[in-house]
Amino acid sequence: MLNSPKLFLKNAVKPLEIPTFDGSGQAVHPDIIKIKGKTTRYVLAFTPYPFSNELYEKPSVLVSRDGISWLENDIKNPVISSKSGKELASDPDIVYARGKFYLYFVSQIWGGKLFKKARALFKQYTKQYSSSVKVVVSKDLKKWSKPIQILKSGGLSSFWPFTRLIICPSVTWDGIFKMWYIKAFGCTNTNPRLYYRESKDGISWGKEKRVFIQFPKGQVIWHIDVEKLSNGQYWMLIAAYPKSEHCEKIKNLYLAVSNDGLSWKTREKPILTIDPGSSWDSDSLYRSTFIVENKIFKLWYTGSRNKIWKIGYTFSKISSLDEKTHSLNVINI
Repeated sequence: MLNSPKLFLKNAVKPLEIPTFDGSGQAVHPDIIKIKGKTTRYVLAFTPYPFSNELYEKPSVLVSRDGISWLENDIKNPVISSKSGKELASDPDIVYARGKFYLYFVSQIWGGKLFKKARALFKQYTKQYSSSVKVVVSKDLKKWSKPIQILKSGGLSSFWPFTRLIICPSVTWDGIFKMWYIKAFGCTNTNPRLYYRESKDGISWGKEKRVFIQFPKGQVIWHIDVEKLSNGQYWMLIAAYPKSEHCEKIKNLYLAVSNDGLSWKTREKPILTIDPGSSWDSDSLYRSTFIVENKIFKLWYTGSRNKIWKIGYTFSKISSLDEKTHSLNVINI
């Protein structure tokens, strides 16, 4: 029987200090891997998002020895820059496989005047003309390959009001690259869909498969992070907002579990909610990430107050797991 683990997470008292290329220290959309060898290091992919200004959403990378204190360590951020003001690079997800780092991200192209008029005429929610998933590869986190486009949605079909665009890819590797992603109309969307693909090399991907998920009523799935565990289970961390709100009013983080990555069951009770009052994470949560090891669930999560976006850290023991069970984003080399 598939059961979600019982977690008892508390909101972080204060956020982490995350250095950003723009100097704001405001950051969102974390994704983490932990590499264990002669020395242990955590690698964090994220984007700045100062005061909700999406023009600064450019994938960046930091490293840490403990997952708490972060530095660039000669990495030049952002590692990916937009070619023009019409392109937005966001939603990073990092994977380590075969001695290389694969950094996936979403590239969105803004529509021109004609697109905006058509969108208004058809009451289209999507404000981007096209959305694609791209990847860059590095051996040392310092020198990165040129972006390679691997998936695309939108284009001329974006003029049609029922076209969903790709957001928030989440990739794992267990000998095969596996990707989950959302297709949505936009930030006020109430009917997103979840999909899955596989790849042998992380570049060429197979056919799209629809993912089915049991999810609490009245909540809208927006961003996800998926990790496979060494016991064969898949866990999905989901940032969701109420149907009456939008994507910058995410109140809850949920945890879903699966045996095959295609059929999911979500725990009804969220594992973390906004911290009401004057806390740094009192307004909204957002895409977050996790590691499982030594019977501990470690969570790095996005929170905001007054459009000041930060990343916090919290953890919980998992009594139901075997001590040797770990998520595959904890890598021994």
